[in-house]
Amino acid sequence: MGLMSALNTSVSALHVNTIGLQVVSNNIANVNTPGYATQELLQYSGPTYQQGRMTLGTGVLAQGIVQSGNEFLDNQLRDAISDAEGSEIQSQVYQQLEGVLGELGTNDLSTYLSNFFNALNEVANQPESASVRNLAVQQGSALTTKINTTHAQVRTIQSNINTEISNSTDRINELLGEVSLLNKRITSLEGGQANSGGAAPLRDTRRTAIKELSSLMDIKVTELENGSVNISASTGESLLFNGEVSRLVAVNDSSSGFPRTEVVIQGTGRRIDFQSGRIGGLQNARDVVVEDFLTDLTALSDNLTFQFNKLHSSGQGLTGLVSVSAENTVSDIDAPLDQTSLKFSPENGSLKVHVRDQTTGKIKTTDVFINLGQNGGTSLQDLTDQLNTIDGITAAIDYQGRLSIQSSSSNAEFYFSEDTSGTLASLGVNTFFTGSSPETISIRQGLIDNPALLAASKGGVSNDADNVISLIGLESLEQINLNGRSLRSHYETLVGSVAQKAAVTRDLADGFRQYADSVEGQSMSLVGVNLDEEAVKMLQYQRAYEASARVIQTVNDLFDVLVNL
Repeated sequence: MGLMSALNTSVSALHVNTIGLQVVSNNIANVNTPGYATQELLQYSGPTYQQGRMTLGTGVLAQGIVQSGNEFLDNQLRDAISDAEGSEIQSQVYQQLEGVLGELGTNDLSTYLSNFFNALNEVANQPESASVRNLAVQQGSALTTKINTTHAQVRTIQSNINTEISNSTDRINELLGEVSLLNKRITSLEGGQANSGGAAPLRDTRRTAIKELSSLMDIKVTELENGSVNISASTGESLLFNGEVSRLVAVNDSSSGFPRTEVVIQGTGRRIDFQSGRIGGLQNARDVVVEDFLTDLTALSDNLTFQFNKLHSSGQGLTGLVSVSAENTVSDIDAPLDQTSLKFSPENGSLKVHVRDQTTGKIKTTDVFINLGQNGGTSLQDLTDQLNTIDGITAAIDYQGRLSIQSSSSNAEFYFSEDTSGTLASLGVNTFFTGSSPETISIRQGLIDNPALLAASKGGVSNDADNVISLIGLESLEQINLNGRSLRSHYETLVGSVAQKAAVTRDLADGFRQYADSVEGQSMSLVGVNLDEEAVKMLQYQRAYEASARVIQTVNDLFDVLVNL
């Protein structure tokens, strides 16, 4: 009984140490395999038996094979990866905006703005020169083209973000489906015993998939007793629960005034509120970074357009007008002008219409009054009727709701002045700029065709340069709609804000990435294969195997002695 027990004990040791060497061998073979987690053999002492007053052991048994790791560290790593990915996306978008602005070069919007107002200065110095006026119009056209281009480039960034959100949503669904399938295979192979080691490669694959998932969105992972995992968004929405996947869908939403791709749960329509990860970073970059930039650019364009047009429409050029058409349409010609489709609403006030006989030089001036209020007010039809009472001009409204004014005789010309209501600018009559957004801002075609119509004068046709001096002053004039900033300071604030936030987000992204790398380093020290440690284990199993084999040899020798007695 004693020798047989010793023999069986040593045989069990040989078996366990052989398995241990196989585990070590597998670890060493996968030292460079991405996502591989070090495996470890669990051993436990065999059952004991009683012999007299003594309790004797029966050797060692293999309990199972487990993978190294730390659940707390895994969760910490996933959170760190999500934060790093989200902040890096925002940093990249700021860098793209800096590239669009191009403030370190000579092709930036600030240069075009300066060139335009410098050209207007030349008009003030040489108001009689048609070529100087032509240069000012050309510089204005270059400025509007730059605004159009800047807006288009930022819109492209916005569109690309929405496309990336949609693509990332598809990838999330793929990963959730992959994890769900792996759950089933893992539980099937392990039979509810997580330490069996049979599904270790599948667990490695699942860990890699979950890691990629955490880079796309912020998640919480819970492992169940049967070896499967449940996954939810950090805000609580279930994504994978007991094998059931909640599919995500990218939907378009323009309720904010901007095109947005949002992510909702299919069937319920519940919106996922991403906190970090790639999608969280993309959404924050789009909703805050890009949309704030577009809002500020629109404010710059709108104020440049309307404030400049208010002054220009009340000025006079080198020649008078014989025909002019409004650029903007009115949806309801019988509604008060401040209650129509006009982007810039007029106010109570008046304007002067001057009709000049080119033969005699005689000028007739008529006041046109604009009365607006809650109980009604001047409509486009009312304005047209007033204009038609003025000798020398006729006014009409076309089928689209545009006002047009023409001289009624071949020797008459007309011009406007002192429009305190802003009606001419609102309708787009005798304006410099056209369009209602950074996307559509342009120069009125009439000015491009005839730069002599650039309204540099306030006191009559080709009389002075007072109006162009007022136009030049707009560059530095503080405006209520720009929070008390001028056009120049508003743009400089916009550029400075982008540069400052770009630097902050860059530093923040670097910090998050360094932290994620640090956590991943700690995780790898637990999960990754350490060749030195495996070499030590190999020697331990080797020595144990050799010792057990020696015991078996000794027992064999003792049996020989007994047989030969």
